Amino acid sequence: MEIKNLVSAMLMVALLTTTGIGSTDYTPLENMIENGLEDELVDVYTPSVSISEQEVRIEYKSRAHSEDDITEGISGIIGAYMYIVQTCPEVGDMVLIIKNPNDGSKVAKLTCEKDWVQYLDTENEDDIADVIVKVVETATFY
Repeated sequence: MEIKNLVSAMLMVALLTTTGIGSTDYTPLENMIENGLEDELVDVYTPSVSISEQEVRIEYKSRAHSEDDITEGISGIIGAYMYIVQTCPEVGDMVLIIKNPNDGSKVAKLTCEKDWVQYLDTENEDDIADVIVKVVETATFY
């Protein structure tokens, strides 16, 4: 799924299901993002989202079997993070943890600075690709 489609779907869900997200209680948004990621991304399951002003931490088990699957998963996560930043601009940078589907052990850690997505034009495929490359270049493997 393209980032703009994922963001659009999450915006629609947010309008229909969330109300009164306070400045410190991000639970409704965390739950919505977790459900959206699991429903929309084929290789992402058991996602966990923790949002704070210090960081946005997203962890998930990956069933990816190809480079395309991995890229789609990371792209979808970036789209979800963009939505979080649009909804709650006070949040911190993203830390993404990808886990082994069998035992839940950490496979990779990636990061995304808020500045990379805060004003990203979702219609510009080159800009989106640049952000994906930046995020992938932060990867640390366990």
